[in-house]
This record gives sequence, C-alpha cells and structure tokens, in this order.
Amino acid sequence: DHSAGPTADDMQSDNSSEDRPILKTLIVKLVDNSDPAASKDPGAELCVGFHAQQVRRNSSCKKRSEATAWNEEFELPLSEQGADELTVVVFHHRPQAHEEEYGRVDIKLDFLPWDFPTPHAITPHVRNAAGELVPHPDGAVFNLMLTASSAPYLSAQGKGVPSLLAGGMGLYVKVLELMDYTAEMVFCAEGDRKDVML
Repeated sequence: DHSAGPTADDMQSDNSSEDRPILKTLIVKLVDNSDPAASKDPGAELCVGFHAQQVRRNSSCKKRSEATAWNEEFELPLSEQGADELTVVVFHHRPQAHEEEYGRVDIKLDFLPWDFPTPHAITPHVRNAAGELVPHPDGAVFNLMLTASSAPYLSAQGKGVPSLLAGGMGLYVKVLELMDYTAEMVFCAEGDRKDVML
C-alpha cells in the first residue's frame, strides 16, 4: 500500500540528516608580511600555520626579510553560523636549530561577511613574564585575506561532501583528523616545506 505513512527507516534517515554538520569554507590567503627586525636574525625562516575546526594548514617557510611575499591560499572548514575562531601560529626556524613558536593570535571570525574577501592584518603575540599575551617585540605584521565562502567545505576539491557526512558528525570529524594526520606525515624538501592541500 503506497498510501502508508513514513516507515521507521524513513524517520531514522530524516533524523540522521538533521544531525549532519553543515560546514562551509574559510579561505585564508597569506599575502605577505613586514618584519622590521629581520636583519637581526640572519638565515632564519618563518612559516605560518592556520588551525580551525580541528584542521591545520601550513604555509611554506620563507627566509626572514623586511618584506616577504607568500601569496599562498588555504581552505579550512567553517560553521554555517560563522562564529568560529581561526588560530594563526608563526613558527621560527634557525639554521641547525629546532623549530620554535614565534608567536600566535586567535581571530574571531564572526565579523566576516559571506562571500566577500576581507583584508586582515595580524601581529603575533607572545607571553610576557607575567603570563600575559602581548604583541611580539619584533613588531612583525602578517597580512591575510579572509573569505567566509558559502561553498560547502571540500566540494571544490571533489571530496564528495554528502558521502563524507553520511555517518554524522563523529565520522566526519574522524575523516578530518585522518586527512590532517596524512598531511602532517608528508614532508617536502628542506627549504620548500609546503602544506598538502587535501
């Protein structure tokens, strides 16, 4: 009888679709930076990491100079409400030394309009002797272009968002974690360390 109401399976299917995460796309372009203290740190390199919604993307590393151009673009997941936070971490490399964190800053993204590139300049912060976050004394400024895109995350790269979401939030987060881990396990040649776009 085709006139019968929805079955239990139908209702379960409808409920599961309501639980699916709705993730849009945050497009982050690392444009350039100004670094007035670069001459005091010869041979050192800086690279920038971006973290949102449990996903990380890393720029290539560039030698410090008073003005450095990156022009590198990354995509990260963004909630439909746009009330996310983007963490930007700058890393410092010296020859024959371990990588160190140069500074970081957290950016609340609720100010971003949808589908409109917005320039945003940041100054990395460090903790002072009192444990307070203050601007890095070097005075470096990094220029970003941020776009809250209404396009579903990963769709532009052919990852099949509906199939990824079929298992609900838990599975989707696991997929993102696996992708993130895979990206971190790929190493590029020294001097050309670039993030893997997934």
